[in-house]
Amino acid sequence: MAFVAGLTLLAVWAGAATFADAPPTPRLDHAWAHAIARVHTPVLDTAAGLLSVVGGFPGGIVVGALLAVVILRRRGVLPASIFVVAALLSEADVLLLKVVSHRVDPGGTVFAGLGSFPSGHVANAAVIAVTAAVLVPRGAGWLPGAGYVLLMALDRTYLRAHWLTDTLAGAAAGGAVAALAWSLLLVIGTPDRVEVRHDRAEAMDPADRRSRDESPERLSRAPGPVEARSADPVRPRRAA
Repeated sequence: MAFVAGLTLLAVWAGAATFADAPPTPRLDHAWAHAIARVHTPVLDTAAGLLSVVGGFPGGIVVGALLAVVILRRRGVLPASIFVVAALLSEADVLLLKVVSHRVDPGGTVFAGLGSFPSGHVANAAVIAVTAAVLVPRGAGWLPGAGYVLLMALDRTYLRAHWLTDTLAGAAAGGAVAALAWSLLLVIGTPDRVEVRHDRAEAMDPADRRSRDESPERLSRAPGPVEARSADPVRPRRAA
C-alpha cells in the first residue's frame, strides 16, 4: 500500500510541474465544465455553498477536530495522532502543489496567489475517506468515504472553483498521504491495532464466529487426548 501511495504522490507532483508551464487546459476539463454548468439551480447553489464551507475553512477544521476526538475515544492516542498528522501533511502537500502549479481556475483567476491544482477540499475529503476505510470494521467505511470524496469533487467543479483534473489530483494526493500515514500503524502493530481487530471480531455475526472457531484449521491446532496426556509431567513411582 505504501509503495502504490508513493507512486501516486509522485504522479501528482509530476502533474503540478506540468501545469507550471501553463499548458492548454485539457479537453476533458472543458467538457466537464460545460456539462455541469447546465444543471445550475438555486437549490443546488445553496447546497453547494454549504458543502464548500463544511469541507473548507472553517468547517473543515471543526470537522477534523471532531473526528480526531471520536478516534481518540474509540481507538486510542496513536490512531488519533496518525489522523491529525495525515491531515496536516496533506494540507501542507496541497499548498506546495498549488504554489508549484500556479494554475488558473475555471473563473480565470488565481485565488490568493495559489493555483487551483489540486483541490484542497477534495484532498481533505480523501484523508477522511481513507481513515474511515481503515478504522471502520469489516470495510464498511469505504463506500461512505468514497461517496464523500465524489460529492466534494462535484461541489468544487459545480462552483467553478476547480477543474475536474484538480479534483482528481486532490483525491489522489490526499488519499496517498493518508495511506502512507496509516501504513505506519500497520508497521508498528501496537495495542491500538489489536483493539481494531478485537472490535472487528466483536462485529462478526455469531454464525460467522462459530464457523470460524469450528474451521478445520482451528480444530487441527487443538491438542488431542493423547497429546494432552503426554504433555503432563511424568511422576516417578514410589518404591514399594
